[in-house]
Amino acid sequence: MAKQELKQVSPEAAKIICNLISCKPEEIKDWEAMKVGATNSSYKFTVNGKEYFYRDPGEKTEIYLNRAAEYFAQKVAKEIGLDETFIDMDPETGWKLSYFIEDCEYLDPYKPEDQKIMMDMMRKLHDKAVVSDFEFNFVKQIDTYFGFMDELGMKPEKYAEILEKRGIHGVSYDDLIKIVNELKELEKKVDAEGYKKVLCHNDTWIWNFLRAPDGKVTLIDWEYCGNNYPAADVADFCLTLEFTLDGYIELSELYEGHPLNDKEYRFYMANMALCGWHWVIWGIWKEATGWEMGEDLKKWYDKAMQSLEICRDKYK
Repeated sequence: MAKQELKQVSPEAAKIICNLISCKPEEIKDWEAMKVGATNSSYKFTVNGKEYFYRDPGEKTEIYLNRAAEYFAQKVAKEIGLDETFIDMDPETGWKLSYFIEDCEYLDPYKPEDQKIMMDMMRKLHDKAVVSDFEFNFVKQIDTYFGFMDELGMKPEKYAEILEKRGIHGVSYDDLIKIVNELKELEKKVDAEGYKKVLCHNDTWIWNFLRAPDGKVTLIDWEYCGNNYPAADVADFCLTLEFTLDGYIELSELYEGHPLNDKEYRFYMANMALCGWHWVIWGIWKEATGWEMGEDLKKWYDKAMQSLEICRDKYK
């Protein structure tokens, strides 16, 4: 995590912190803004030598992130030992207080031992088979992001301009709309196959798995949680990493514990297509608001397009 700047704790945050950990405002020390994501404002601080992490939700996040769903999932994650850093949060306003993991490190996504740890953690969540009151739907989220871009007054040519900037050539706004409509039909076919949706993390990128000095691994950042297909968490994990689709299937087989049959193979490819396109459109929106997505946008697009092409053949 990169240190962003030193600031004073706000009165509102100080009140929340003092109520939760029974301290006085003057005991809150070393308040640092941390650059840890594209959605929120987050801060590290100490009280009596112990380190904590406080999050203020970003602007408009309540529109596309369900804080009540996050609150529910955080309690589940703490109960089953996936995220014991959680202290409390407000399911309406979205502030959150956690313990800070000092001197943590990321796992190696290409190391078999670490892959197994992370796949086992996903299975631990999915095998609980918790069905919450909250769904996370990639296609509905895509519609939300298009709505945000409409609010920005984005013209059709701006979409192509953003994609061109990231090395994605010849894709127009009309192409994107056709693909979204295709995803909606693909989603119907996947839903008809009988797989069960359960509580999923939906943001299982490698940066959300943190290993403490004592070896304990924690899965953080439950903002996108909600009922989904477990395969979506495996797809999400692979999307930004240097996995080919063959590598993704190998990791899916590690997760499943057996080689995929034809039905499972197309199901996993469909989840990669839905997941990948979700992040492509999210990335376009973020670029439109000034964020630099770098090479990730092209990486997401390539996997999303390749897996969609496979689904076109497999879901005839």
